[in-house]
Amino acid sequence: MGKLEDETLLLRNAQVLLNKEYESQKNKGELFNTFSILKMETAENKTHSNFIAELLNPKGSHLKGSIFLELFLKEINYTEFEAQNASVKLEKHIGEIDTERLTGGKIDIYIQDKNGNIISIENKINAKDQAYQIERYCNHEKGKNRVYYLSLTGKRPTIKSNGEFDYKVLSYKENILRWLDQCLVESTNDNILRESIKQYRILIKKLTYTMENEFKDELHKLILANLDAAQNVANNINEAKDTFRKEV
Repeated sequence: MGKLEDETLLLRNAQVLLNKEYESQKNKGELFNTFSILKMETAENKTHSNFIAELLNPKGSHLKGSIFLELFLKEINYTEFEAQNASVKLEKHIGEIDTERLTGGKIDIYIQDKNGNIISIENKINAKDQAYQIERYCNHEKGKNRVYYLSLTGKRPTIKSNGEFDYKVLSYKENILRWLDQCLVESTNDNILRESIKQYRILIKKLTYTMENEFKDELHKLILANLDAAQNVANNINEAKDTFRKEV
């Protein structure tokens, strides 16, 4: 077959897998999602920061104490942080923005333990980076503050935002999904909490184009069997998106 035929066949077979996953989701009742129905899928603070912070909060309404924060600390490999009695704040104000001293701003999720150790999370879904944003956060409480940049797929912030400071990158696709899976294990006997976390997990899978393992394995085999065609499609995705946006 020629190149175009190879790519057409690849896309058709990939669509077959997507249809199979859709049927699986339908059979499990996963198409009903509160976040999607309420048009809250990509609201960085009102949806994602709020939900994540509530789980991380030892005093959260989940009534699970510090277990979810402890699981998160394991995910980010932060052994020195004391989870019990830690405080969690949303949009923590750290002073007025100073573009000369590179300080100030609001940190999306701000966690502090009794020893003064701080976890600062900048949460990015679709919003653009602000000038010197990560640099400003890194200048806050130096020596005690660890800054994390959380994005859907683990992309790094722009150079204009981060400077050359020490910060860590997290992704919804890897870190948050793994953490949510562990949270589900700890919520087995709490029906409402468990189902709420499940719905949020489904939302993250949708936003990060993450398939369940059984379908993902099939897709990987399909891609590897048609590697040249898959690479050609991948190389043209961004250009195709740009063309579509211009036409809309």
